[in-house]
Amino acid sequence: MKKITLSLLVLLSSVFFLTQSVFSQSCENFDTLTVGAGVAEQLGGYWTTWSGGSDDDAMVADAQSHSPDNSFAVDAGAVDLIFQFGEDPIASGQWLYSHYMYVPTGFSGYFNVQTEPTPGVGWNLQIYFYDDGTGNFGSIPMDFVYTPDTWFMVEINYDLDTDRVQVLFDGVLSLTAVKDLTIGAIDYYGSDLGGPPGSYYDDVCFGPGWIIITDIEEPFMSTNTTIYPNPASDKITIESESIIDEVRIFNNMGQLVYSGQFDNNQRMVKTSDLQPGMYIIEVTIDYTRLRQKLLVQR
Repeated sequence: MKKITLSLLVLLSSVFFLTQSVFSQSCENFDTLTVGAGVAEQLGGYWTTWSGGSDDDAMVADAQSHSPDNSFAVDAGAVDLIFQFGEDPIASGQWLYSHYMYVPTGFSGYFNVQTEPTPGVGWNLQIYFYDDGTGNFGSIPMDFVYTPDTWFMVEINYDLDTDRVQVLFDGVLSLTAVKDLTIGAIDYYGSDLGGPPGSYYDDVCFGPGWIIITDIEEPFMSTNTTIYPNPASDKITIESESIIDEVRIFNNMGQLVYSGQFDNNQRMVKTSDLQPGMYIIEVTIDYTRLRQKLLVQR
């Protein structure tokens, strides 16, 4: 295990939680905006355009909406709306961007993740929705299908600590890939690569994400921390020579299913409420996170 000084870990932890708290409630449903006027023009702040002006702003629309009454439309190549995640590129932590999307039959949609808040510096991820109900992730050789004329949810989860990204459509995992770049903004662009652009976006959110499971050593990367039984049925016991600060359990999609904060060196955690399957249990001790596979079976 890599050794990092306690003072550095405290600093990194403080920055991580401060940054995540800023965006914990960052959502926009566009319902208070004026239909027919620009999104960036009305919202300002972290909503801007590629040019910085109004010519490439996206218009608020009420022809389609996921949550009443408005969304915004990206219906021409001139549209180039930017939603920034903050003032600086983000290089660490787990972050989740999501929106609902509607692509009418015969039209296409497109957006990308920028590496920095300033557009044009670099692209982290591109997603194309073609007018025939198919799509792909740009340079990543992976295709998908979607249903036109229906609102569907798009989630992009970044675990920047492990250089991984996941894309989910309506909660179903479609892509897991390695991405060792920062994230800074979303660019909604009227690309005509997959047909005439004409998509709608609603309920845009950005905030804390989840850990993406990669290769985990077995057992814990620590000789003084143990978990038993494993496989587990109704409960597990965690013991350590040091004080246990926090225990978290993630399912095989990296989604958090249990979290508890403690202040002792032994803790029992119920697993009877978990579905049988493989999980990752994460124990935090003195600002160090230890992870291990946990099998739940009946």
